[in-house]
Amino acid sequence: MKYFLYISLFCIQLTAFSQTTNTNIEFTGVFGGTSMDGNTYQNPTGSETWGGFANEDVSLYPLSFSEAGEITFTGATAGTDTEVYFRFEYNPYPDTEPSFNTVAVTVSGTDEAPYSVAIPSQGANTFSSFLMYVTTLDSQVTLTNVTLYSSATVACVDESLINPDAVCPTVIDYVCGCNGVTYDNACIATNEGGVTSYTAGECVNSASVTFQVDMSQETILGPIYITGQIIDDWCGTCELMDDSDGDGIYTYTRELSLGTHEYKFNNGGWNGTESLETEADSACTVTTIDGENIFVNRVVELTSGDELILDVVCFNACDACDATPPPVKDDVAVTFSVDMSQELILGNIYITGPSIDGWDGTSVEMTDGDGDSVYDVTVDLAAGIHEYKFNNGGWDGTENLDATEDAACTITTDGFTNRVIELELDSTVVVVEAGTVCFNSCEGCMVNNISEEEDASFFNVYPTLVEDIATVKFHGNNPLNKVLIINDIAGKTILRKEISGTADNEVFDMSAYDSGLYILTVMTEKESNSIRIIKSK
Repeated sequence: MKYFLYISLFCIQLTAFSQTTNTNIEFTGVFGGTSMDGNTYQNPTGSETWGGFANEDVSLYPLSFSEAGEITFTGATAGTDTEVYFRFEYNPYPDTEPSFNTVAVTVSGTDEAPYSVAIPSQGANTFSSFLMYVTTLDSQVTLTNVTLYSSATVACVDESLINPDAVCPTVIDYVCGCNGVTYDNACIATNEGGVTSYTAGECVNSASVTFQVDMSQETILGPIYITGQIIDDWCGTCELMDDSDGDGIYTYTRELSLGTHEYKFNNGGWNGTESLETEADSACTVTTIDGENIFVNRVVELTSGDELILDVVCFNACDACDATPPPVKDDVAVTFSVDMSQELILGNIYITGPSIDGWDGTSVEMTDGDGDSVYDVTVDLAAGIHEYKFNNGGWDGTENLDATEDAACTITTDGFTNRVIELELDSTVVVVEAGTVCFNSCEGCMVNNISEEEDASFFNVYPTLVEDIATVKFHGNNPLNKVLIINDIAGKTILRKEISGTADNEVFDMSAYDSGLYILTVMTEKESNSIRIIKSK
């Protein structure tokens, strides 16, 4: 009899009901075009049908209603009777189920009055999203002293269960505590961890996820990135995706914690991010409203530690790309040329731009096949406006274009002045020559800074009337590396040679040159001087 009584009392203890009271609740999360001012709420004409107000105090959650609950509040209107109701969801959108709505209540009069809304029992369900909706349009309603009566929830860790004197077995029989910690066995979980519940086996808190995006129908603007709050803290250009086999499908694998993760794919950076839509792409996205900003991101939910390989999706869509791709967008081959004859070469010469390399700066190299100091590259570009720059060795040697002086070939946006080219959609034009320009200029290179021999500050040439061999003699102690350049009268570079800073002189042969006037220039990183020389027969 005593044994039976003990079991009965134990069962009563487990099923006993207690109530939690939460007071002064506020609905500070405005979404769907609604508005609030303090504790006054309004649903204006033109707002979304799903617009409402959310409680953002997460300390209330999770809520449970194993027995009936109640909402009470003090309400008043601006003069028009206003109907309101409340909604409870398992989690904020999109993981909302199970959910339920309360019955609507009509708030009347401008004087404050008490109101109450009954909450029927919801069994074992829990809720972590508490919303309020105003269904009467263009009517202001004020709610204060909002109080919620719900069932008490059992805390995961109960410190009163911790017993340092308990002697637990050393056997390994892992259990996962409700706090996400793995314990060697149930005795240790209870007496050392104080957890009130656990499941058999080790805790699984993360899973390997492989993301895949098909870029075969897009104009590639640069590297392809994946971005998200947990992935890279929404950096946008920190996590590269890989297309090693060149099939246009980019992949990325990452270990992520269990739960819901938002993310997006970026084509070259944030300027080429996906433009997903709340309704059209609802199958794979979640929409977050922050004031006037609406963010539509992809979403994946991880519920187990099993490896997850997501299906290949088309960029900017929830589904795979159509079998028949649209016409190729990269339909114009543009050849860019830059004359570096008047520059000290710092390394490889590059072209960079958002539609060329995503402003990487050192990805698309230009070449000088004939050694005339004019570097070329051909890039496939779509019709439209394209910004770009030339880099001498990398970003440290980029062009410094002036918004006013170089206005003829540049565009200035947010303080950045870049070269610009506009390509029109014309099926008859498949190749475009952008023309040769001098580095850091809109025009072709011109010989300047010419001085007579006696005015040259750090070198002279003898003889200046040359039949075959001539010598450049450097003056004084000048340890800087130099570049020797000889241009004909038309400005064409016929000789370019780099000279060590330790050299006292440099000998060059003009026997193969046509007779006439030439300009010899010597440059260092600090100065540049030129001298006229004449080649005789």
